[in-house]
Amino acid sequence: MFPMSSASRRKWRSLSNDERRIAKTAVSSSLSVAVQLRLRGYRRTREAIERIQTRRGESPVSLQEISRVAHGVLRRLPWSPNCLERSLVLMRVLRRRHYRDEPVLRLGVRRQQDALQFHAWVEADGKVVGDRANIAQTFRPFGEEHLPPGARFV
Repeated sequence: MFPMSSASRRKWRSLSNDERRIAKTAVSSSLSVAVQLRLRGYRRTREAIERIQTRRGESPVSLQEISRVAHGVLRRLPWSPNCLERSLVLMRVLRRRHYRDEPVLRLGVRRQQDALQFHAWVEADGKVVGDRANIAQTFRPFGEEHLPPGARFV
């Protein structure tokens, strides 16, 4: 992966094999998503992720654990993915690892002073994953067909 401090190495060793697989998937997904967004754009990147077959059955790792590990890895990357990138990575990891409900990407907007701010998050099993539970009250959800060209996500 990346050079790790002794604290990071201890943390890595404390992870279960399943959590390590999730972490590796999150790192590779973050690289893939960053490149795809720049080369192919949002819609084609999302469509490629949605084509990943979701496995069925019981997951040995909970939805919350998958989210915690994936976001923990994303916080330690040498770059800072924005919410859209983080959400697409989480969606990709969940499609590969989660077994119950297919994850759904949500986009929202709010007016902050005189500017519009956009935010992306993931929902699975009818719940917000990896973000505040009430995020849809802060950012008004909208359909992607209304996404303006060049929208910047916070």
